[in-house]
Amino acid sequence: EERILVDRAGVNTLATARHTRSLMQEHRLTSALIVSHYFHLARCKLLFEEQGLSAVTVPARMSRRLVLEGYYVFRECVGYLWYALTRPLRPAVVPDQNFASNAMPGVPSVGWT
Repeated sequence: EERILVDRAGVNTLATARHTRSLMQEHRLTSALIVSHYFHLARCKLLFEEQGLSAVTVPARMSRRLVLEGYYVFRECVGYLWYALTRPLRPAVVPDQNFASNAMPGVPSVGWT
């Protein structure tokens, strides 16, 4: 468990992606796992890639189905579309030459929540 970093400061996925970049730099990490509900992973990946982070998405194990799962799936579809369409409006991340994940050509980027 000591090797697991959790962002407790993130108020939404974009804030978590931005904070994760700082955490990874601080701890000299070059890759991470994004662990979240299956329906949230596509948007996580989009936003973490935007931050230049290298990671793999992993769906969290669900002990039971969520009562409002259909709503959450719909919400994620709308959220993904919104973030994809507004991506050009957000400031670009300036690559840090000292950050290892930016120095690996061809490696897809992401992070965790």
